[in-house]
Amino acid sequence: MSTSFKFTVLVVVLIYAGMMTSCKTSSIYIDKYLPAEVDLGRGMDTLIIIDRSKPPRSFGNVVEGVLTGGGQFVNGESAMEVLEGIFSGLYDSPRFNFRLVEDRLSGGGFTAFLGKAPEPMSWEEVVEICEEFEGDGLVVLEALYPDVNVRNYTKERKKKGKNGKTEVIIEYYAEETVDIDALFRVYDAKNKVIVDEHRFTHRMRWNAKGNSPTNAADRLIDRRAAVMETSRASGVSYARRIAPSPARVMRFYFRKSQRDPYIKEAHQRILEGDWEGAMDDWYYVFEMSNKKKTIGRAAYNLAVGYEVLGDLETAKEWANEAISLNNRKAKKYLHSLSIRMKNEERLRQQMGE
Repeated sequence: MSTSFKFTVLVVVLIYAGMMTSCKTSSIYIDKYLPAEVDLGRGMDTLIIIDRSKPPRSFGNVVEGVLTGGGQFVNGESAMEVLEGIFSGLYDSPRFNFRLVEDRLSGGGFTAFLGKAPEPMSWEEVVEICEEFEGDGLVVLEALYPDVNVRNYTKERKKKGKNGKTEVIIEYYAEETVDIDALFRVYDAKNKVIVDEHRFTHRMRWNAKGNSPTNAADRLIDRRAAVMETSRASGVSYARRIAPSPARVMRFYFRKSQRDPYIKEAHQRILEGDWEGAMDDWYYVFEMSNKKKTIGRAAYNLAVGYEVLGDLETAKEWANEAISLNNRKAKKYLHSLSIRMKNEERLRQQMGE
């Protein structure tokens, strides 16, 4: 992905009646980017993704896999899914170029979680890999431990029979839980610094209902498939830790106010994608209306409009104006907007803009 970046938003107007929060407001979504939790720093523009979770030779006689929940899962397959998840997560980010190396290196394997974490890679090896694949740093899966558990449980449901008497129905359920315990490190080859070391557990659950405990368990997702899906999701999760990621926020605006025709007309303009036209209507209401509530709603809408157009500072000014007019939604909106503005500043720093 290119490291050039422009702040753009995509606005989706929810026109379905069931999505409206009330008869007087409509909701929209604004697509944006969230800053990374960890800033890898400038100069780390091309990342090489590798798997080092293969058990070392001293564990050569240990079966490379995890025997849990009644099924055997190949650790290598899970590790590759984790790397594919990182690849997918970084692909959605504008921050980095990246390459995925499919060859596995010996490191900690799942045995790392039975004792101490594996030793970091030598800087000679880090530099060698970065030079070979033309990267600035390595994103390394150092160790991996997949775990699967299945449990059965019941629920009681009361039902009236044909004779009018209440019967107790026993319902059978099964729940499958997959935990992916992973350790990641990010190596900066130029500065010879480990810029991130992070161990976490990613968990996913599935449930099924059957006519017996065994039948409910049989209806669960295949365990290997569950491990692979959770593994990929854990990789995506880690990618979002180290790279800016797409996100979506919901905003509300007033589409009606005391039968004001311009507020109503602005709503129709939004449905047609004409935000500037809608804002002209809201400006007119703000200047010409003699109803304080409607003026406050127009100010609130203008704040949202400026956010949609990417002018967050002016949006903040109009949110404060709406607060001064006692608009009840404006304080909560201003809080959300302030959080976004802080995130945007962090994002600009991470993007080098």
